[in-house]
Amino acid sequence: NSCQQKGLKLHINIAPELKQNWSGDSLRLSQILQNLLSNAVKFSSQGSITLSAYYQLQEQQHFLRFSITDEGIGISQEQLAQLFTPFKQPDTSQRLVNLMNGELSVTSELGHGTCFSFSIKVDKITSQTSEVLIETQEQIPDLSNKRILVAEDNLINQEIIKLMLETTKAQICLAENGRQVIQQVTAFQPD
Repeated sequence: NSCQQKGLKLHINIAPELKQNWSGDSLRLSQILQNLLSNAVKFSSQGSITLSAYYQLQEQQHFLRFSITDEGIGISQEQLAQLFTPFKQPDTSQRLVNLMNGELSVTSELGHGTCFSFSIKVDKITSQTSEVLIETQEQIPDLSNKRILVAEDNLINQEIIKLMLETTKAQICLAENGRQVIQQVTAFQPD
């Protein structure tokens, strides 16, 4: 919603490998993405913001790598040097990334935008952990005959909710404001 209000385009590129089963701290990951995306929107007045996510195997360890790139005002070299000081929002993101055994980096050119990238170590759920997977699958309800209307103004949260609900086999409709909800209640007829 913030992107639309500022006339920005949001592109989301998620590699297919990320749809596999990974074990990690989704709450911290969500907070990191929200912090970095809100900064990208805050410091951009035109162009686009791109969120990319992909899998990386490094020294027999599994990592999910994310990058948030904007075409905003950019950051000067002096500001970059001060960026990860205490009480700054990216510093909060850096601490969260560190708690997840990952790394946060930034590249920027003044007047041309910024790219924050981070990777987090995750565990891949394999046949050795099938008991956990079976328990999880047993907890996922079969909603194949249900229609769910999700009202959420944050596009990133919409994508996360959509991914979470896909496993239920429900038909999903996303609305980002009250007007769309009213329209979709009639058109989509959710349960």
